Amino acid sequence: MECCYNAKQALFLVSLCMVAKLGVAQLASVKNINTTPCSAAMLLCSPSCHDISSMPSNLAAGNGKLYFFAKDNTSTEIWESDGSPAGTLKISNIGNNYSAPSNMLYYNDNLYFTAQSTLYGQELFRFNLKSKTYFIIDIYLGSGGSNPTELTLCNNYLVFAAAVKNSVTDFGRELVFYDGNTLYVKDLRVGTAGSSPAFVTVLNNQLYFSADGNKDGLEKGIELWNDLGILTSVPQRKTDIASGTSSSNPRNMTLVGDYVYFTATDPSLGAELCRFNIVTNAYELIDLYAGGYGSAPEYLVELEGKVFFSADINTAAQPNRGRELASYTGTTLGVADLVKGSGSSNPSNLFKLGTTLYYVANKTVNDVSYGYELWKRAANNSSTTLVKDINSGINSSLPSNLIAIGDTLFFMAFNNNQWELWKTSGTAASYAGDLNGPSAGSGLFVVGNLTSVASTLFFTADNGSQGTELWKYVSGTNLLGRMDEESEACSTCHSSEQEQAGNTILLYPNPAREWLFVQSAESVQRIIVLDLQGVELVRKERENKVDISVLPRGMYWADVTSETKRERKKFIVE
Repeated sequence: MECCYNAKQALFLVSLCMVAKLGVAQLASVKNINTTPCSAAMLLCSPSCHDISSMPSNLAAGNGKLYFFAKDNTSTEIWESDGSPAGTLKISNIGNNYSAPSNMLYYNDNLYFTAQSTLYGQELFRFNLKSKTYFIIDIYLGSGGSNPTELTLCNNYLVFAAAVKNSVTDFGRELVFYDGNTLYVKDLRVGTAGSSPAFVTVLNNQLYFSADGNKDGLEKGIELWNDLGILTSVPQRKTDIASGTSSSNPRNMTLVGDYVYFTATDPSLGAELCRFNIVTNAYELIDLYAGGYGSAPEYLVELEGKVFFSADINTAAQPNRGRELASYTGTTLGVADLVKGSGSSNPSNLFKLGTTLYYVANKTVNDVSYGYELWKRAANNSSTTLVKDINSGINSSLPSNLIAIGDTLFFMAFNNNQWELWKTSGTAASYAGDLNGPSAGSGLFVVGNLTSVASTLFFTADNGSQGTELWKYVSGTNLLGRMDEESEACSTCHSSEQEQAGNTILLYPNPAREWLFVQSAESVQRIIVLDLQGVELVRKERENKVDISVLPRGMYWADVTSETKRERKKFIVE
């Protein structure tokens, strides 16, 4: 149906937003940042419109505090919180000199983030927590913007990829080190094109990434590179999997013993599992799907000397297993075949906690689906165990946003037409704080952005009356608290009862990496991936998955057509 409603109730937070119900017990306000009430026009459009709120985003932990962006009555600024009302304060006064902040990271008493600046384009900002002043680092001289991405820390340096240009040289897009004062460029490609580093990963205090460099005089396409993580080191190309100038596009780098495991594409074998020996510099490709189709490994995780991952398995020893949880020791391939035969359980969101691997999968028995639920597996145990069938029967709870505090795993799950915060310590899962209270239907929550600061879990939630807020869960005390978030202007939109009660068309995982899957009660006829301007990027016919490995990180639309319906949904490539 077509309706006019408060768009904030459908707010899509960049890290992830979920939906849950209002609970009365154990809730305590941390701080109401924006107390502006709904305008008369908004109330006319939606009588249930809640107060304008502060829209917490870009949650980052540092120095024992939580830092985030939020909007009060004037502008979006940086806030800090220790979880108490008195300790939740606005600390910046940047004003209107920037927009669309993202990628906030704490480093040496400074907050770094990327934003669109008024004069310099998309650049790196630095906010000093002691002086409370900000500085725009003009990496690409002029108004063009360097568009920094891949922000990470290595050996006390801030490392990222950016387009670099000074008054003398245009380096193109390269790997950059920053010590808080000086920029150091690792120039891997001659000229202004740049090597375009991506998937920058810190393993054992060194950097592994994909890049298209030619400083050694060779054109080898996009391959695996390594840097020792110090200013004097020279990055080295470590593979030539796609021979000649073709690219293997390495991604999903994970360290297991003396090996860096990753996904790479061979022109004849497809996307497969690869490994690089950090001692001998040798590399090999492990063909897990015979015939050139490619097993497309995703979600690589190390657990007690093995690499675990999700992949389509079809080898002589493990024929036609479908997409399942797999493990590899270097010699032996193991498969947790939740769906017997060639069917697939489509594992995602692999998460290591101690000696246990958690993941999300769909078990099917006699053509009856149990839905996508949380499973676990110990490294020294070949069996897999269902943690809890949260949304019982064929329905899915789609656990997402997994994060650990101590030995407890927290995550979001869908049940009874609502998203909730759940937790498990390895046995059956339960509500974390029971946000619902004693009964269902008492309000609307939007929950996401799970971030830990010491033993406190922060997240965002919308209770339907005070907006999307910042909540906290304090481990051991079960105390929940809140801060307000901004509502968007009321607008005319297209919605449906189905969207508010749980769609039959669902996207998972979200955020996604290599593949985006579609769950539907009907056959999927078409999946079209578009950018936010509506430009078609990828199309797949008559399959329930689409390869998104070629897409850069960001937000996209997925336009899905089934037998009787067509829906468009946002998702994130991480």
